[in-house]
Amino acid sequence: MLRVRFSVLLLSLGVLGGCAYQYGQTNCDELVGQYAGRCQEYRQRKADAELRQETAELVKAYRICLQKYENDPEKAKTQCAVYTQVLHEVEIKGLSTH
Repeated sequence: MLRVRFSVLLLSLGVLGGCAYQYGQTNCDELVGQYAGRCQEYRQRKADAELRQETAELVKAYRICLQKYENDPEKAKTQCAVYTQVLHEVEIKGLSTH
């Protein structure tokens, strides 16, 4: 019984993985019906995940910058300002897509 459930799980993952790969390679406008909707949803989720990843990397770099200049607040403000500006732009970009 456990072997059958595991096989079904593997088959499901294989099908979903194949769809994700296909949606990554396909023009969603060429699909119809539920496949077009799934393709658009996949693309949106992928874009959201990439935006979250980019934001996390920027926050990490910003924290490193602040730590580097923690004894000189004025220098931290000037040297790390680029991160706050980019994070603000990413935030606006993320808000405008929803």
